[in-house]
Amino acid sequence: MKVIGKKQESCFCPFVDKSITPKDFCNCSIGFNKESFETVLGQPVDVTVEESILRGGKRCSFTVTMK
Repeated sequence: MKVIGKKQESCFCPFVDKSITPKDFCNCSIGFNKESFETVLGQPVDVTVEESILRGGKRCSFTVTMK
């Protein structure tokens, strides 16, 4: 399943300053999505970042795969 965010100029996360925040900070969003989907689906999932604003994208998008 795909989680596709809307196009934005800047990251919506209040902890991010695009000029100084490392790109690995997007791993926090992986954990958030993983916990959320595992709770709702009741089974383990894998989450990968497909696109992120911090990594040069126009939006934040993730792929969620059930194990």
